[in-house]
Amino acid sequence: MAACIEGAIASLRGSGDCRAMMFRFAPPIACLLLLGAAAPEERYAASCHTPLPGWQRPGFGWHHVDLNHLRIRGDGSLRWNRAAISRETLDDYLARIKVMEPQPVVILEVDPKAGCAMVRRIRGQMDDVLGCAENGLCGEGIGRWNGGMIYRLAGDDPEAAKLLEELEEAADAAAAPKDGR
Repeated sequence: MAACIEGAIASLRGSGDCRAMMFRFAPPIACLLLLGAAAPEERYAASCHTPLPGWQRPGFGWHHVDLNHLRIRGDGSLRWNRAAISRETLDDYLARIKVMEPQPVVILEVDPKAGCAMVRRIRGQMDDVLGCAENGLCGEGIGRWNGGMIYRLAGDDPEAAKLLEELEEAADAAAAPKDGR
């Protein structure tokens, strides 16, 4: 990389004719392209952890509403209420939620190592489709949210429905009071 930069600087020195200038600027441009390609992707924890205006944070007191949790994992995969989903499924879920009465809340949970480009795309999509800034029914953050039950959309995949049911039963069992005798 150092050789690239040194070569680019050296090529900027030279004659003033047009053809020579074209060849003189090619190495610096190529070097800049290489530097851009080598730059690490921004990560959520360091660069893009602030929610959009109008979005809620953990601790906000939603009561008597359905809460949906959309998680962006560090590897870029998506989870909806703990179940793996595709981008196409997310598109479908958000479109369905938009027309529900009352409209459920969607909480975006992002792993610290998730890429900012993905986070920004998903935030923008949620904000556009659901009107988050206007209605205040979107939140972002991992923490305690004061609210209702997890809302699950009915799907066509019986295996996914069975998995969600098992996950919900396991969560209910874990939350049940333990008999200390």
